[in-house]
Amino acid sequence: MTTFPDTMTVRVRYDAQGHGAPGVLTVTVDAVCPSCGGPRGRDTIGSQIIRHHGGEIAVDRWTNPCGHEDVDDALLREARERSARLLPDLAVPPPPESDDAGPIALILAATQGRQRMHAAEAAALLDEHGYEMAAGLVRAEANVRGGHLSAKGAMSLLRDLGAPVPLSPSLLPDTSVMEPSP
Repeated sequence: MTTFPDTMTVRVRYDAQGHGAPGVLTVTVDAVCPSCGGPRGRDTIGSQIIRHHGGEIAVDRWTNPCGHEDVDDALLREARERSARLLPDLAVPPPPESDDAGPIALILAATQGRQRMHAAEAAALLDEHGYEMAAGLVRAEANVRGGHLSAKGAMSLLRDLGAPVPLSPSLLPDTSVMEPSP
């Protein structure tokens, strides 16, 4: 009997709501259909090219034997939930006495009063404040986009991946903050 891994790692499209072209994220999801528990169509995975405003991105597509369709937004949500289960310390908020409001708030504060800020600057700032994982995600996305990613796009990426969004200009902490590395 052939056994398959419990997970699949696939490329999915994500839209940085209102911030330009779509991007590609590589995510790990369970190898079973979330609707019925049957196997996902790992043996049918193929690349699909998506064209957007003169650019192209490649994502993975497959057909599940059960007939249930996997859509990118649901896959991103599933990957976020899976990460939260496996890496719970990423979802732990800072202590109440902390001034830390998370990686998005950090970038937002740094962009105040500036016309432009590149994602590379945002990633360096995140590294400097102990958010190595968030910085790596920003760098990877900037690389996929050929360097064409602003700090605003980096904030959108982190928001889409589940990092906290500041609740107000006062940058109040959110309960789902990606905790900085010790």
